[in-house]
Amino acid sequence: MTAPTVLPTRESGVTDAQWARIVADLTRRGFLAGTAAAALALAGCAGGTGPAAPGAPSGDRRAVSTPQGDYDIPVDPQRVVAIDSRVDLEPAVALGLPLIGYTNRTAQPWIPLPDGVPLLSQIPDVEQILGLEPDLIICTKLEQESEYWPISRLQEVAPVLPVEYSLTWQENLRRIAGWLGRPDAAETAIGEYDAAVADVRARHADAISGSTVIGVTYSPEEGRLWGTSLQGVEFEQPAGAVLRDLGGRTLDTALFADDTSLAMENIEVLEAADAILFADSREDPLLDRLRTQPLWQQLPAVRAGRVAVQYGDTYFGGGYTSAYVLQGWDDTFATLA
Repeated sequence: MTAPTVLPTRESGVTDAQWARIVADLTRRGFLAGTAAAALALAGCAGGTGPAAPGAPSGDRRAVSTPQGDYDIPVDPQRVVAIDSRVDLEPAVALGLPLIGYTNRTAQPWIPLPDGVPLLSQIPDVEQILGLEPDLIICTKLEQESEYWPISRLQEVAPVLPVEYSLTWQENLRRIAGWLGRPDAAETAIGEYDAAVADVRARHADAISGSTVIGVTYSPEEGRLWGTSLQGVEFEQPAGAVLRDLGGRTLDTALFADDTSLAMENIEVLEAADAILFADSREDPLLDRLRTQPLWQQLPAVRAGRVAVQYGDTYFGGGYTSAYVLQGWDDTFATLA
């Protein structure tokens, strides 16, 4: 089998629009269709020793209605796989589900992942997941299915609860908690986040109401900046959503290219920002290279020292990533004090 294409990480400068195009391209390739189908067929011929199919009775189960269909899930799941290490993994951890693995990339350090939960692979290996015998899977549902989120294939392994990008992390968490009968856990997590937002809003009330801020990252290879706090885009990033929760103001998305990017020669767009939250990479610090650019150094916010830096993949995520990004905005507004 041909080696799978490695999906670029957002830390290498991949934007929302680029990500969507990559996902569409990967979907057309049909990765894993043959080997996964063969593995599932063998499992059926072996006397049904794998996990029960969706809707099949197996101990205490509850009927749920999801965007993927109506079926039964375990009342108390014991072996849960989260497909994406960000938007799928975070609600599973927040709800205290017993995880046996996840995919995509190593979980970010701000996610309180229990010890011993392994990263299975970057691209989900359906045959491998089948062998783990999960009784529940959490997987992102995209309009166009991808090998990175093969939700239909995974439904042949175990019941799947979907996460949707069109919903906020709070809405996704509440929905999954409702299906699992764990609403209190969801409300506890959301309440803790709301309290933290209220604290930041109270301490920086004047700066939040009286300034315009922007979140950006940088791709040295392309010589472009990417807006991370832009709102109203197809895949709104946590920086934009958290800023909205704070009641803050960011730059108009219309000032950026269709893929939320800026060529360095158009960097004057950022002159309207009073402060900047820069999303950096731990492995390959991007701001160090951006500082060598004279156009960057000429920005009013940069000259005034009103730039906060946050490390790690904050481009997608749930409640834990949002709480981490909130700390970044706290630092950003502190520069305006």
